[in-house]
Amino acid sequence: VQGQVYQDFSYASDPNSYAFYRYEATVRNWGFLPAEWLELTVPQQEGMLVQETIQHPPSLPAFGEQQVQSLVLVQYGSTPAATVTLTYFVFGRPYSLSLPVVSATASP
Repeated sequence: VQGQVYQDFSYASDPNSYAFYRYEATVRNWGFLPAEWLELTVPQQEGMLVQETIQHPPSLPAFGEQQVQSLVLVQYGSTPAATVTLTYFVFGRPYSLSLPVVSATASP
């Protein structure tokens, strides 16, 4: 598990003032080469406290498919991100795609 802390929230005492957003994407590799080190990240925005990048298998084989996820802790009532970024490597060369968020639901 990897993550990024954006804001100190240790002073808060009410757990109901926070919510989690889970972002998921189904990734398909239509190429002949494996994609490695897939990571789904959410651009930092107001109200974000912590982002946890959920580790995925180290590579996506040619013509394979898998789910990638990112979990974000936000202040309750924050607006979900409009886009997420998928980063991956092919033979050590990085690639990034910006993907629109279709739906996001907060869970306490």
